[in-house]
Amino acid sequence: MASGNLTNSIHSQVEIPISTIDIRRNKFEKKIVENFILIWLDKNIYETFEQYENPLQLFQSFVNTIKLFSNPDEFYRFVQDIKDEKLFIITSGSLGEKIISQIESQTYIYEIYVYCNDREYHEKWAKDVRKVKGVYTDLRSIRDAFRRDIRQTTNDLIPISILPTVNSTELEQLFTCSLLLKEISIHSESNEQKKRDFIEYSRFHYDENFTQLNIINQFQNNTYNQISPIEWYTRECFIYSMINRTLRLYDID
Repeated sequence: MASGNLTNSIHSQVEIPISTIDIRRNKFEKKIVENFILIWLDKNIYETFEQYENPLQLFQSFVNTIKLFSNPDEFYRFVQDIKDEKLFIITSGSLGEKIISQIESQTYIYEIYVYCNDREYHEKWAKDVRKVKGVYTDLRSIRDAFRRDIRQTTNDLIPISILPTVNSTELEQLFTCSLLLKEISIHSESNEQKKRDFIEYSRFHYDENFTQLNIINQFQNNTYNQISPIEWYTRECFIYSMINRTLRLYDID
């Protein structure tokens, strides 16, 4: 497939949700707009949260959808309904020891991080579980590991078959996404409307993610293209995540 046709095809997919937005009535269909969901399972999760000031913000730069569970049964029900998304899981040591063996075979579960107070004890059982990334006593250490893992997994998920055969897959992805973003950035009346619609759509889906809302404001105020399309794509933000989901779900047939 020619690069131009590929760009047009992906662009049409990106525009599908944007074109359905009725800004005047503020009618949106809430959906997951990224490849990943971070699940946090801990029966004492709110006590855990008291140890940190806004602990979710540690992860919101890298993932928008974060689900909190204190009840294992509710956790199981949610996991069983997963279709297209990939899961990263933070679990307490006590619950992790009980439930990980029942879920680790699921292909949509990528990495599991055990968060506990007794690292030595939980490492004994966790070392034999392939999908356990590590046992941690500090959330910032989990954040750092999660950031590396989600970036690597994002690169692995984008299907090579949708791109022309070139030596550098990453370069081709950057080029394609640059074209998509550049059209939004060009100052014409039609593209200004597309940009407004895209911003409105993004605000709705990231309405509880203050980290990304700040970046959306920066994108909105990028009036003279101070930041290039490629810089926007390579930045770990809502644009990078949304476009990569589109690339992954894109079916060339």
